Amino acid sequence: MKLDYFDTIAARSDAAPARWRRPLLRVLDGIERGWAIPALIGAFAGAWFVFLLIAYLSGDLHVDALETWSLGREFAWGNAKHPPLMGWVAYLWTLVFPLTDWSFQLLAMTNAAVALYAVDLIARRFVRGDKRAIVLLLLMLLPAYQFHAQRFNANTVLLAIWPLATYCFLRAFQSRGFGWSIAAGVMTALAMLGKYYSIFLVGSFVLAALAHPDRKIYFKSWSPWLSSLAGLIVLGPHLHWLATHGATPFEYAL
Repeated sequence: MKLDYFDTIAARSDAAPARWRRPLLRVLDGIERGWAIPALIGAFAGAWFVFLLIAYLSGDLHVDALETWSLGREFAWGNAKHPPLMGWVAYLWTLVFPLTDWSFQLLAMTNAAVALYAVDLIARRFVRGDKRAIVLLLLMLLPAYQFHAQRFNANTVLLAIWPLATYCFLRAFQSRGFGWSIAAGVMTALAMLGKYYSIFLVGSFVLAALAHPDRKIYFKSWSPWLSSLAGLIVLGPHLHWLATHGATPFEYAL
C-alpha cells in the first residue's frame, strides 16, 4: 500500500511539478537538446575567471603562468625544460588576446572548460541525460579543474589534451575510419609534446585495445598503423630538435 501511495505521488509530481522544480527540470531536459552542458561548463569557467580576477587584483600572476608566457614568446620545437606544447598554446593565444594578467587567467579557465567539454564527449557515448551532468559536477569538485587549472603550465595543458586524445582513440577503435585514426595519432602526439609522462596515456590505449574482444579486427585494420604514422609525423620535428639541441627536456623529466 505504501509503495502504491508513493508511486501515485511521484506520478502526480511528474505530471505537475512544483514551481521550484521547474527550472531544474528545464535544465535536465536541455542536456540532450544540447544547450545545458555548454551552459554548465560556461558558468563554471566564468565563475572561476571572476574569482581569479578578484584574487589577483593585488598580486602578480603565478610563476607557472609567467614561465608559460616566457616559453610562448616565439614558436619553437623545444626548450631546455619542457616539451613545447604549452609554449605553442601561449604563443597562439597571444596572437589574439593581449599580453595581460586577465588574458592568461582567461586562458587557464578556457583550457579547463575545453577539458570538461572533452570529458562530456566521452561520457555521452556511455550515459545519457542527468548522468552526463553528474560526471561533470563530480569533476568540478576536484582541485584539478579549480585551483590547479588556474596555473596554466605543462601539466594543466594536458587537462584538455588527454580527454581529446581519448575521445579520438575511442572513435578510431570503433569506426577504424581514416579521419579518426589520424586524429587519434595527432592528439596522442600532442599529449607527448605536453609532458613526456603522457607515455602512460599511450600505454593505456594499447592495453585497452589488446583487452577488447574486437582487438583482432582493430589490429588487422589500417587504423592503428595510421595513428602511429600520424603521431610520428607530428613528433618528428621535436625529436629532431632533441637530437640537435641536446635532450635536456628529457633529462629534466627523468
